[in-house]
Amino acid sequence: MSVSKTQSNGTYNFLLVSIVESSEDAILSMDMEGIVTSWNTRAEKMFGYSANEIVGKSIRFIYPIDKESELDEITIKLKQNERIEHFETERKRKDGSLIDVSLSISQIKNEKGSIIGIAKIIRDISGQKRTSAYARSLIEASLDPLVTISAKGKVTDVNEATVKITGVPRETLIGSDFSDYFTEPKKAREGYEHVFKEGFVADYPLSIRNSSGQITDVLYNASVYKDDKGNVLGVFAAARDITERKKVEKLQAELTDAKEKKQLEKTDAKEKKQLEYTDEKERLQLEKTDTKERLQLEKTDAKELSEKLKGVAKDEFSAMVTHELKTPLVPIIGYCKMFKTSMLGRLNQEQLEAIETIEKNAKRLENLITDIMDVRKLDLDQMKFQIDDLSLDEFFSNLDSDYKRILENKGCQFTTNLCTKNLVCKTDKARLRQVFDNLISNAIKVIPEKKGMIETGCMKENNNLVFYIKDNGFGILSEKQKELFQKFYQIDTSERRSIGGTGLGLAISKGIVEKLGGTISVESDGKTGTTFYMKFPLELKIVHSNVI
Repeated sequence: MSVSKTQSNGTYNFLLVSIVESSEDAILSMDMEGIVTSWNTRAEKMFGYSANEIVGKSIRFIYPIDKESELDEITIKLKQNERIEHFETERKRKDGSLIDVSLSISQIKNEKGSIIGIAKIIRDISGQKRTSAYARSLIEASLDPLVTISAKGKVTDVNEATVKITGVPRETLIGSDFSDYFTEPKKAREGYEHVFKEGFVADYPLSIRNSSGQITDVLYNASVYKDDKGNVLGVFAAARDITERKKVEKLQAELTDAKEKKQLEKTDAKEKKQLEYTDEKERLQLEKTDTKERLQLEKTDAKELSEKLKGVAKDEFSAMVTHELKTPLVPIIGYCKMFKTSMLGRLNQEQLEAIETIEKNAKRLENLITDIMDVRKLDLDQMKFQIDDLSLDEFFSNLDSDYKRILENKGCQFTTNLCTKNLVCKTDKARLRQVFDNLISNAIKVIPEKKGMIETGCMKENNNLVFYIKDNGFGILSEKQKELFQKFYQIDTSERRSIGGTGLGLAISKGIVEKLGGTISVESDGKTGTTFYMKFPLELKIVHSNVI
């Protein structure tokens, strides 16, 4: 039986339409002006627009505002006979939400070879993005330095803890020799070579040298990681800081030595007393008196030394225990996120609410532990500060981007007010941001819903640079303001208080500001809002400015 060309074309077109409609990817076509000419079923599900709603209209409907220029760029590349594959970007659904997508784009030509349109295959990769971002967040949340190493000993990836312990930027670390950051490079090299040979290493002792010269003792645990075919790609290594443990061990040894020394001195005193014993009663009495006084003095000195060593050991042990308490919270919070995103199976509403409660309390415990660690460091004068140039334009821009969207979602306003542009000061950026985060978080708790307002900024006042955080909350009574910066102080101490917190945030903020050479104060009439001020001497803090 013969088949006509028309019949053949009809069969081909039918098969082509069936393939397009059954695809798990969105498939569409448009002319060179961006007008949609076809729109498959998967495209309808992905973007929420039916074919009737979008065919004949501009494809720009699904472009976010900051991505609209991509259409012109894509059209230019296609006119230059370029094919675009696996181009990752964002697109907008009908409800306004954004999704991560991967695009494959090609030309549509007529029988003469002229370009008459554009074909697109769009794949939703939001799930892949979330999984990748979550895995990265777990790595970055680790308190231990993590690093991956190539077979040639080159660093291929690090987490933020590695950046902090080495004092070297991430971009410098990646590609450098792993052994360069240790006091014994040869021993470090032998360590990762052993991992490639045996597959792992456990509790391998090394000492990391920070760019500032500070030495940190660590124990490395490492193993190889492979691709899906079993080929070794590199080494994954995790370092555990044992500085505090070694300090405690040293203090315990000193305590033992002091005890032995005391016992030896006591024995020597007894032998001396026996050798010097005579029949003369006055001389014996004098020697007995001297020996008693000496022993009492030595006992007192030894006791003071023992108490001092015990106190220091207690502080170091407290710091180590606090660190170990915080470590288990990382996987707890991580698994909560996995349950909430249905990565471990879909949950009902009651289960999701339970997970929310677990996550909320885990984060609350994490914040409490962090606050206790900071308060302890301030008490022992062990909090570290890194003084460097800070652009106030950049600092307040970051504040604005971090908090404006959060407060807009609550129907509230967040504004920044900088006294002048191009202003740079000398301070610790991370610690100053910690104080701002503490004060802004407190303000968020007290401002009214839908009508709340928070304003941050800085200004010159005489010979001082003054930062401020202002809110329109319920204010703080004058009698409460005197004790506001004390540890564990709560404005509302009743059992039914609605605003949570450790009562340490303001004490920590005060300690940090004073360590940076400034003062902190509060202003409120107890009714119409609160303003916190941080004042720093102008001559100590201003480095340069195009205006001042």
